[in-house]
Amino acid sequence: LSSTAARAALQGTPCVHDSWWEAHLRRHGAGLRRSAAEKEVYGIQIDVGGPGRWLIRWAAVARLTRLGYNVLCVDTDAVILGDVLRHLHSKALCGRFALMFGSEGPGGGLQNGVAYSCGAMRDGGGAWVLQEVVDRYLRLADACGGADGTDSESDRACPAGSWLRAARLFSAFAFDQRAQIGAVHSAITHSGRHYWLQVADLIDRFWVFDFRNGERWKALHRLLDEAQRPKDNTLHTARVDAPPRVGSAGPRLGWTHRGGSRREAAAGAGRRSWLSAPLVDEEAKAGGDVSASWERRFALAEPPRVTWAAVRPAPPLEGRLPEKLAAGLEEAWQRVCGSTREEAEKERFGRGRKEVERRAFEACRAEWRRSEEARSAAADAWPRRWALGNRSGLLPHARGPLSLAWQ
Repeated sequence: LSSTAARAALQGTPCVHDSWWEAHLRRHGAGLRRSAAEKEVYGIQIDVGGPGRWLIRWAAVARLTRLGYNVLCVDTDAVILGDVLRHLHSKALCGRFALMFGSEGPGGGLQNGVAYSCGAMRDGGGAWVLQEVVDRYLRLADACGGADGTDSESDRACPAGSWLRAARLFSAFAFDQRAQIGAVHSAITHSGRHYWLQVADLIDRFWVFDFRNGERWKALHRLLDEAQRPKDNTLHTARVDAPPRVGSAGPRLGWTHRGGSRREAAAGAGRRSWLSAPLVDEEAKAGGDVSASWERRFALAEPPRVTWAAVRPAPPLEGRLPEKLAAGLEEAWQRVCGSTREEAEKERFGRGRKEVERRAFEACRAEWRRSEEARSAAADAWPRRWALGNRSGLLPHARGPLSLAWQ
């Protein structure tokens, strides 16, 4: 397109404006008795660049998909150089898959910078994945302080010493791609246990837990690995000889693995499997489909492959993290929250950090000092611990005012 034609096409493109988000989440801390620093730490800040901004587009994509539209969602740093729709609507792609994501790299990995829902059932697995990503974020807000982080009523599920409070203070915990992978894994396994990637990200990137803490960081990763071992907590990868048939409602069980039995193939293509297959086969090429030209058009050295899985609506998240993992996270967090200024200096808590992390540390300590547990703690016992009882390790599985209103 010429610049003039492109400008004319852009001017004729409808704009979707989601007033719900502005009405419910833009007012962070307005009229509440908190300092400007506390508001910045606790607020979702959708209008100032906080983590919630990543979910605005997925809220629109989820709604449009459930209205029956095909929806293409592209990052602003991705450039489309031609007519991409005929490729997306090829038999190799839209003819087989209801929800598609780009790859993180040649080796695979879900990358949501380019995503397309095509012919997705309004109440199917693809539509569920899209809405679950947004819903998880709103349930976190409902569990931890509401829209602006200051609603003490909802903090009953997220007390000062809980791991969930630490997660709420870590802005990247709402990173859409991590939540999307977790929702996809839940939809594949039909299990509410897949929160692992977001927890791993918290351990690796939030200064309270990260590699600068040495052995404590390694110990938390060991607890996370242990939590993922039981059945339904992990996904297996199986290789098959073909993707689903064009126009099929779902995967056909009973394919034969290379060198495997029919029974083994059926087991491998079951609920807990990613499947790898050639993207372009003779069926997709039949009738002169555009996918037949991909290898030549894009100068592909090897035939393209697809990693795919059957998804279906899944149950909500489980109620809490495994006990040992929760205890490890909360012990590390309480070590920070329960420290005095002198102890913090000795342990280097909050030193040499980004400004927003320093404010998170100060907010955490202030919250601890106001808590009932702090008032009853022994003055000479440090690092301080406080029992959270049935509030330990909670996950944001229950809907509150925000998530219910959005639903």
